[in-house]
Amino acid sequence: MKNIFFVTVLFAALISFSLSADASVFRGGDINENYSYENLELEEKGKNKKRCYLRGTIINNSGEQKKKVRIIFHALNIHGELLWKLKVNISKIDQYGKFEFRKKISAKKCDEQKPDRWRFEVKEPKKKVIESSGKSFLWGEINENYSYKDLKFERVKKGRKTKCYLK
Repeated sequence: MKNIFFVTVLFAALISFSLSADASVFRGGDINENYSYENLELEEKGKNKKRCYLRGTIINNSGEQKKKVRIIFHALNIHGELLWKLKVNISKIDQYGKFEFRKKISAKKCDEQKPDRWRFEVKEPKKKVIESSGKSFLWGEINENYSYKDLKFERVKKGRKTKCYLK
């Protein structure tokens, strides 16, 4: 009877160890329609594993080059509660290109707060509208379902900022 108990405890310990080791590696998935990730991993370095990093690869799935992108990684536990978050700034990523990153996080997050899943937030700069103050567009077609009539850009100056509005 003691042998069965010992084997059961040993087997349970091995399973829990293998599950906890795999919990810090995420092979791949989608961030949103434009981005995905590969090999997200918590990496411990240094003496007594005092330094911890989140590393991985971000892939641009869109057909255009992106600049000044910020992706915020929200680390969640099994209940969906936020453990911590980390911001990754990408200055430039080519169309269908990859961006490898390695960001330092606190050692406590590596030891005690390993995520079970992720939530992502993507921030990109807004696209600028080509301004033309006073230029008028009398009539035109946007696509086969919509057209426009009497559009005009108006430039408004407030202090040091100039904004352009579509009337």
